[in-house]
Amino acid sequence: MKKTAFIDIGSNSFTLVICEYEEETNYRIIDVLKKSVRLGDMNKKGFLSDEKISLAIETLKMFKNLCVGSEVNDIKAVATEAVRKAKNQEEFLLEVKKETDIEITVLTGEMEAFYDYLGVMNTMDAKDGILMDIGGSSTEIVYIKNKKIKESVSLPFGAITITRDFDLKDKLTKKQEEDITEYVIKQLNSVKWMKSVKEPILIGVGGSIRNIGKIHRKRVNYMLNLEHNYKLGNEQVFEIFDLVKSKTFLQRKNVRGLSESRVDIIVGALTAVVATMKYFKTKDMLISGKGLRDGLIYERVLGSKIPMNNPLNFSINNILINNNLKINHANQIYQITKALYYFLEDISEFEDEKYDRILKSAAFLHDCGININYDKRKAHSAYLILNIDINGMNHNEIIQTALAIDAEENGDIKKKYFKYKKMLDKKDIENLKKLSILLRIAESLDRSATQSVKAVSCEILDDKFKVGVQSDRNIDFEIKDAMNYNDIFASIFKIEMEIYKI
Repeated sequence: MKKTAFIDIGSNSFTLVICEYEEETNYRIIDVLKKSVRLGDMNKKGFLSDEKISLAIETLKMFKNLCVGSEVNDIKAVATEAVRKAKNQEEFLLEVKKETDIEITVLTGEMEAFYDYLGVMNTMDAKDGILMDIGGSSTEIVYIKNKKIKESVSLPFGAITITRDFDLKDKLTKKQEEDITEYVIKQLNSVKWMKSVKEPILIGVGGSIRNIGKIHRKRVNYMLNLEHNYKLGNEQVFEIFDLVKSKTFLQRKNVRGLSESRVDIIVGALTAVVATMKYFKTKDMLISGKGLRDGLIYERVLGSKIPMNNPLNFSINNILINNNLKINHANQIYQITKALYYFLEDISEFEDEKYDRILKSAAFLHDCGININYDKRKAHSAYLILNIDINGMNHNEIIQTALAIDAEENGDIKKKYFKYKKMLDKKDIENLKKLSILLRIAESLDRSATQSVKAVSCEILDDKFKVGVQSDRNIDFEIKDAMNYNDIFASIFKIEMEIYKI
């Protein structure tokens, strides 16, 4: 596999991501290192200070050493607004090259917005919306329509610059809030196309927005440790804003979920986010755990600047390859489950698009925990699914995927997963039961993992659900194993099942 290190030189923090990948196929992150540098804390004349340059070089040397230790020679380093607008940019770039032998590409605002877009569109099942990435010194806004960039802009404000320019130290005063809001609205109004965008979903990118999501997850004791695709209503964002703005600097340190490195700048970031949401009359915000760095990775791995059509398919394939799982067997389970599922659709009231994603993920990833422990593979598979990003799925769908894999023999939700019930409705629970039994029947029909079943045909005849399986081998064992689920199938679907070889 090839290795590349991606370095994001932001206005607030520097991040190193080391990635192994096969072109157009898969990738995995093997190391991440993040350091708060605050390069955006420039002096009043617009120069990067000697102190910040020294800290930046020290950090980049540490990153370089980690690259050497990981045997990575290919390093792609990019810088954003702080370096972009620094009057001593050229001197900084030359000094970094001299001290570390790292060449930095300074992204334009348009390029930064594009990589944010690429990172989001390759990891979310979203077609339209406003993407907002509030960094330390700039804010990128992208108008997305039908998964394509319709408009984009980079605006000259961020969490650090707002904090500095409006002298935010302790509690936010009414005048400070009004002044910041007026300033942000003025910036938004300066972009003509923004006035025509009404009530879009806001896709939030960047550390400050991720931290908003983390604060909320802690407040509600959210059950999943997943930040990507976390959804907040506007009132929930406003509540967090009210909570944070009313506290002093020292009091904010005790806010659960608020990162220590953002205690001083979160108020400025939130004020800008709230002003933007009100400007667009946004009702919901989707928090993206992906952004610029992921855009860089996908460009390298896929060799394309065009987002993939189906993030879920790539994500599933990526997990299968990285865990050395049997892809042909997984695909067989999917094909058999899908054949049963679609025939039973009319009597099962499955929701096509939603349950097809759950079916696909559960079928392909049913054994993803097998490398941890064979006997407890279902439990480990469910755990992994609940704790890793499966791109292209929302949190409700991820929960259902895990619970379908590790269900009781009769399809019921196991007691240890009862805490997730409040995130499911009655129909979800009913369909989970149906999906789990179909998955087990499919597993039985490929128990040998040799893809012996070549085709499946279904019909309802003589008050029975008849499944004909075509094979050029003796599959008596597989059929008998699958028929062990007949009683459970009949209790769920209210019809007897008969499986026979064609």
